[in-house]
Amino acid sequence: MASHLSRHNFSSFWQKVSRLKSPGLSYPSKVGPATGPRDVCNLWCNHYKTLFNSVGYDAHSMKDIFAEVSLPDVNDIHAVTGSEVHQIVQTMCNNKAGDCYGLCAEHYKLVGGDLYYSFLALCFNVMLVHGYIPTEATQTVICPIVKDKNCDPSDVSNYHPIALATIFSKFFEHVLLNRLQDYLSTSDNQFGFKRSHSTLMPIMLLKELLRYYRDHGSNMFVCFLDASKAFDHVDYSILFRKLITRKVPAYILRLL
Repeated sequence: MASHLSRHNFSSFWQKVSRLKSPGLSYPSKVGPATGPRDVCNLWCNHYKTLFNSVGYDAHSMKDIFAEVSLPDVNDIHAVTGSEVHQIVQTMCNNKAGDCYGLCAEHYKLVGGDLYYSFLALCFNVMLVHGYIPTEATQTVICPIVKDKNCDPSDVSNYHPIALATIFSKFFEHVLLNRLQDYLSTSDNQFGFKRSHSTLMPIMLLKELLRYYRDHGSNMFVCFLDASKAFDHVDYSILFRKLITRKVPAYILRLL
């Protein structure tokens, strides 16, 4: 710790402090009614399979939605270039967990070259043209993470899932984001999940408002809304209608 502090490496210093204050949590051998690795694994499999399929959709309704969308024209597709892929790869963070194939961003950074990035761009363009993503690219490892270390670690509700997608699909998500961001404008009151914004901004605003009302001898009433499992309960038919309303290009809608 002293070594990190003397080199002004404050990030590593505070990481060491954090580990001293709260040592790593060992996962319990029993979660809910399940006991042992195999039973616990099966419990999580059934739990998340139920959760992620909790909002169904009518196939006929989806067909009606896409009947409103004209077939994509190949000439309208914003092609991917090798330089774009190179830029995306370089922006990926290092020292992150590997995907189900054991690959990390560093593999693409250190092994890849201009020719390799051109081949990746060619692959992405084929996926955009045909509206198809290979199954191997969509493999995901779901890791249950403890929400509150002070609560019962055997309680199923005390976990939230972290999805480890393939590095290849992460690159492709950046490709899609580059083509979608002009269509996905958000409210000025949104701060999370937004480029050049942080949730620290509304926290500062809240503190300033509290200080103002307190200094003037007045009360301030605040309401917090926590939508339970909001991302897991999205109605896709409504989502696609919103994307159509936003005039998202047809080739991206078909791919999604």
